[in-house]
Amino acid sequence: MPPSCSAGALPAVAELPMTSVRTAEAKAATVCGKAPAHGRGTCLQGDAQDHAVKEAPAGRAGDAPSSFRSAAEIFPEVAKKAQPSQPCVPTAQQHFDDVSQSILKRDAKCRPSKRLHPDGNDKDHREWSDAWLRIADADQLERLVPALEATIHRADAADAIKKEDIAGLNFVKTQIEEVLILPRLHPELFLSALTKPARGLLLFGPPGTGKTLLAKWIAAECGATFFNVNASTVMSKWIGEAEKTVKALFQLAAEKQPSVIFLDEIDSLLSQRRDADNEASRRVKNEFLTSLEGADTDSEERILLVGATNMPWDLDHAVLRRLPKRLYVPLPGKGARRSLLLTQLAKHNSRLGLPGNLSASDIDSIVERTEGFSCSDLQQLLCEAAMCPVREIAAARIRQKAGVSQAQQAQRDIAKHDFECALRRVKPTHTEEQGLRHQAFNNEHGTCRGEDAMQDLESDAD
Repeated sequence: MPPSCSAGALPAVAELPMTSVRTAEAKAATVCGKAPAHGRGTCLQGDAQDHAVKEAPAGRAGDAPSSFRSAAEIFPEVAKKAQPSQPCVPTAQQHFDDVSQSILKRDAKCRPSKRLHPDGNDKDHREWSDAWLRIADADQLERLVPALEATIHRADAADAIKKEDIAGLNFVKTQIEEVLILPRLHPELFLSALTKPARGLLLFGPPGTGKTLLAKWIAAECGATFFNVNASTVMSKWIGEAEKTVKALFQLAAEKQPSVIFLDEIDSLLSQRRDADNEASRRVKNEFLTSLEGADTDSEERILLVGATNMPWDLDHAVLRRLPKRLYVPLPGKGARRSLLLTQLAKHNSRLGLPGNLSASDIDSIVERTEGFSCSDLQQLLCEAAMCPVREIAAARIRQKAGVSQAQQAQRDIAKHDFECALRRVKPTHTEEQGLRHQAFNNEHGTCRGEDAMQDLESDAD
């Protein structure tokens, strides 16, 4: 029986003779737009009520018309819409067409609205040059290029990092100025092929020594377009899209030159090529190498690739060759640690209006006890020492709420015993084993080699 005509809709017909039952089935099939099953029975052409009364017994004559009226009342839409020539169940082709139309309508609703340029032109009608279309088609470029433009770092004048804000690292800062700032200030000195600035710079060393801070200083000082790129910017789940993103990145950097592409944790993208690598990561590495220095690379392009890593020994040898400036960023020396402590304590006291009671001998004692600390370790030490007065005030307020009579305390200065407590909790993250590996790599691949390059001696002299 058709699904739109349920068996429960004809309760009285089941008790009629067989001829009446067949007649009722034929009527129900006619209402649903179907022919009688197996060729039995005939469709009711006249009034269903009169025909049922003729064949039903006398005692049941009153039940038949009510049964047929209830079927029509239960399924009024089916009885009204169904036609004898149309089946109740749609065909497979109709079902497929309906689903296709619903998907197209849903995609049209989910598609983002067109963004307009400030001059009112439609951004979807952006004209792409042949160099862009050799990378990908227009639809892919409309998706890739805005994502790459979002990685451009625009330094704020209030939050810009200056050279004086970086404690120590005088040799590293001098080398960066030679690569970035001097060519911009005195371009006539770098016209020869022998004096042309390097196109690759690698900053390696212990974690927390200021490599990323140096990159922020580069973004503020060099006056170039600064791309802050990481692995999530480049990699994609679609096969072949990651290398197109890399090629589009260098094409965009060439259009906005002079440009600086900064890769933080560069070892996560350009590690050594091994047999266990999947095909997608291998193609990304190859595209990076050929885009930075390949057969199609324009030697006049002013693009600098800056990479930072804590594990330089994991980089591919082809990457090291394309990063000729390889600078070791050492741990801060005594002078750098003293400068960092004094600067951060002065900011803390001026913000809270505190005079500060640490003497020069106290600062010297803290500097001596923080040998082997990185800049981030010193920052953590300062935060832990600053929390000691805060904990005292919090404990005093809790005792006040508990009913213990005690006067309200004001926040005090950071004292030497606060640093004593902090030194028991904060330990250096750099180990001697890591120092030996960095020293071995610097002696083999570093720009400046020797024991002096492994220490921040110039800041100690200051």
